[in-house]
Amino acid sequence: MPLSHSPGTGDLRKVPGLQGPIDDAFMDRFIIVTPSSAGFRAASDQFFSATMERLKTEWKYQFRGEPIVKRDHEVTAEDARSSHLVLFGDPKSNIYIQRIVQKLPFRWNESGIHTRTASFPGDRYCPQFIYPNPENPGKYVVINSSFTFDQTISSSNADQTPKLPDYVIRRFEPDGSTTISKAGFFDESWKLSE
Repeated sequence: MPLSHSPGTGDLRKVPGLQGPIDDAFMDRFIIVTPSSAGFRAASDQFFSATMERLKTEWKYQFRGEPIVKRDHEVTAEDARSSHLVLFGDPKSNIYIQRIVQKLPFRWNESGIHTRTASFPGDRYCPQFIYPNPENPGKYVVINSSFTFDQTISSSNADQTPKLPDYVIRRFEPDGSTTISKAGFFDESWKLSE
């Protein structure tokens, strides 16, 4: 199993098999982790729920498989050791996100998503990203994302290529749609390059 940290240092680094983008997590065993309560905002909760349901539906349709689904309070240490965790919700709604949020690449709280150089208000933005699981850097956590080619017009595997990088900051539009405000790749040390 590859490790996403330098042996003996604990410093994160990208390595083959643990280098992103978001779709990389869906190449191995993963568990969908659902929130157990309401989050910061209803609009975000609706987006997280719709994205999660689309993942479940499209996984069955495109890959003929039944995804593993657990509630946040059901995730075990063995789950984190053996599987990538695809977490839906925010630090208020999902216990697992709440537990690791301080070790994620963004500051994320009720007021919004914050980087060194920018802030995105929580009432209009949410993050989607892949990152080494702080509780097991040999596996990923994916936050609020399906595989990124889930809305292809045809089911041809020629369309099954990543459509997003390591992270996006998504904006909620007044008409209920979403747009991407910021997107990019983490650097070789899994840091946000700005």
